[in-house]
Amino acid sequence: MGVEPLIAAVRGGDARLTGALLDAGADPDAVDEDGTPALCLAVDAFDVPVVDVLLGQACLDLAAPDGRTPLLRAIDRGACEITESLVGYGAKLWIADAEGRDALALARYWHETGVETELRRRSGSPQVARRTVRRSYSRTSCEEMSSGGLTIRDGHTAVLTSLELLYGIRPSFDELLSRALAEPDVDHEVWWATVSTLVKRHDPTVWDAAIGLCDRSDPLERCFGADVLRCTNLFDEDEDTPYDRPLVDLFLPWSAREPDPRVARILTAGLVDTQDPRTDEVLRVLSRHVDAEVRWWATNGLGTNREKEHFSAARGGGAA
Repeated sequence: MGVEPLIAAVRGGDARLTGALLDAGADPDAVDEDGTPALCLAVDAFDVPVVDVLLGQACLDLAAPDGRTPLLRAIDRGACEITESLVGYGAKLWIADAEGRDALALARYWHETGVETELRRRSGSPQVARRTVRRSYSRTSCEEMSSGGLTIRDGHTAVLTSLELLYGIRPSFDELLSRALAEPDVDHEVWWATVSTLVKRHDPTVWDAAIGLCDRSDPLERCFGADVLRCTNLFDEDEDTPYDRPLVDLFLPWSAREPDPRVARILTAGLVDTQDPRTDEVLRVLSRHVDAEVRWWATNGLGTNREKEHFSAARGGGAA
């Protein structure tokens, strides 16, 4: 007996064919020879495009024979982006695995145990055989680890942080900071998860705590503080833009003395976000920075500011 065409397309990572088969009437809940649903197979393969195609039609909570739903499989594998998609589409958080752990408890278990420790325990191997950095479609990163035929990504702490928000759990600023600092790659998923969690609180004490990091000796702490400040301003929906001026007041002198390019990128981007004419002089200096990304932000910011000036002048001229 041949393999179900939809299962073959999912296994082959062919999102276009998967979509075409669904449009032609294929069962979105088709299972393989072991009874594993198509969506679970796509989750196991970390295949975001195929998962996205299936999400609109497949049963989100259809479990494989081992009792794990697609959401529990995504969390177990540390697939942060897929977890967020499943939750966004309404996957049930309360369904538990064979050990009685729901989505939040499973994510917390991995966070507390440690990815390498749990991977070695499950694989029975004392070493992690392969490590690969993976980039998501949103440009965040994670590390993929393989051992004994098992492949896991280290997105569990990011998943935990995102789920806590849904459960109304509020870890302290220092706790979220420590989660980010545990990962030295500032593009890692956990950095975005912790920063965005703090920004969504709309709490003035978060702004103050972030300012308190600007003079720390550890560049990663400065990076976290700068990112929280920048994102607080960037995603603020108040038409009066209450954070623009204080952010420029803080970032202008900071950018002049900041030696670490990772921090300088955030500071430059934050200054550009404001489109404040006071930033022009420092952006001209930053356009000659040794770091290419800093130069890119500064150059684009200068162009945006000039366009804004020309638009304002044109409006003024027309009014006259």
